[in-house]
Amino acid sequence: MLRYLSYVIMFVIMLKVSFSKEQYISFVKVFFVSTTIVAVYGLFQYVFNFNLNTAGLYALKEAIGRVESTMVNPNYYSAFINLVLPAFLVLTVIVLKNKGYQLLSFAVVGLLVVNMILTYTRVAWLVMFMALALIAIITWRDFFKNFFKPHLLIAFALLSLIVYNMPDFQGRMLSAIYAAENMVFNTGRTIEEPLPGELEPGEDPEEVVIDELTEKAMVSRTTLWKTGLYMYRDNPILGVGMGNYLDRYSDYVEKYPELYLGHERYSVHNSFLKVMAETGTIGIISFLLIYIVYYVYTVRFYFNQDLIGKLVIASLFVGSITFMMQNNSNNLIFIPQMNVIFWMLSALAFNFAFGNQKKL
Repeated sequence: MLRYLSYVIMFVIMLKVSFSKEQYISFVKVFFVSTTIVAVYGLFQYVFNFNLNTAGLYALKEAIGRVESTMVNPNYYSAFINLVLPAFLVLTVIVLKNKGYQLLSFAVVGLLVVNMILTYTRVAWLVMFMALALIAIITWRDFFKNFFKPHLLIAFALLSLIVYNMPDFQGRMLSAIYAAENMVFNTGRTIEEPLPGELEPGEDPEEVVIDELTEKAMVSRTTLWKTGLYMYRDNPILGVGMGNYLDRYSDYVEKYPELYLGHERYSVHNSFLKVMAETGTIGIISFLLIYIVYYVYTVRFYFNQDLIGKLVIASLFVGSITFMMQNNSNNLIFIPQMNVIFWMLSALAFNFAFGNQKKL
């Protein structure tokens, strides 16, 4: 609670400060450079095989590890990339006019996309592709007018070719799509059934046992979510107490043996279920109201801006949506590295939008 209150204090302070145009430009430059350094470090991490995360590598045939760069965990790093990537794409395609600067900026976009693939976080991959499509749709008039230029089209084609041929991309992507389908439509396919593209030429489907990538991950996540729901169901008003999910986990897997996954303590992997389980109905309603107000202001700002203001708010909107979506499969709202960046960027964007709308 104290940590979350520190984000609020930082947010309010940054809203109250009056920044000049030159300072905003300096913020953009510094953030661009620092993000580039983080992405270059992530690429070097994979190429030279140091400090790679090896959790969750079962069923990956070519990948040697998962990149986390400076963000402690590959899931956190993928969330950071999804948060900032829409803004970097808008900067590249719409804001920058010089061809050389555009290509330099697109190289950073490509570097971030490559880093995203190297995190091997399936949900984040799907969220990334949806986010890039969404930002293009929201800014479609300016986006497509500027995107269909030879140098950008060639750069995009080259990036697509690189991504398509990266280690385990094709199989992991098929698995990600299947996982999404299974979650939404409950296809119920069993572990003995191979995914499309998993059979080698001449292999007998009856002799192939599917890699556990999809089933194992899906079963464990849904079981963890059920654990959070059971805690909430048994304590619907006030929950089990803030911060007590892990302490009560062993009690619940003992009470409900079908929830046991072989661990004495295991995160719920869902920020909203964590809040529900720990603080009950009162807590989750209060918590969600924070983000409802956040998006109300985001939409209000968008419709009272010039082009630059609209691009800033659109980038924040799409980036924050990706952050919220990934919180359905990870506890990102409780990770300090992510939340400091989330609220800092939000405060700067709101500050800019508030000052910008007064000039209209």
